[in-house]
Amino acid sequence: MKNILFIANGPLKDPLKGTPIRIYNFLYQIAKDHRLVVCADNMDNIDGVIFKPYPRFSKFKSLLYIIKLIKEEKIDIILITSELLLPVIIILKFLTGVKIAIDLHGLYFEEWY
Repeated sequence: MKNILFIANGPLKDPLKGTPIRIYNFLYQIAKDHRLVVCADNMDNIDGVIFKPYPRFSKFKSLLYIIKLIKEEKIDIILITSELLLPVIIILKFLTGVKIAIDLHGLYFEEWY
């Protein structure tokens, strides 16, 4: 069992169709076998998933918030769904040593609405 942090800088609440429902189902499947922490604007409840709000501070304070979250939750892997967050995640990789997984399948946060 791994401790996985899923980061999305958009909403995950009320998934009805398209990309949001795919993400919701993807997270549901991960949560079956791993300890999942989701950091997003909002999210519907999934059993066994720990929700943390996405930081809306300055870039430096947001980075410190996520580093603290990684240490507190003992995160092994960071998962993102888009290359939009990739520069921040690479910085986190160098600062914390966690592994990165990217689910690149054409997701853009405009689709989440």
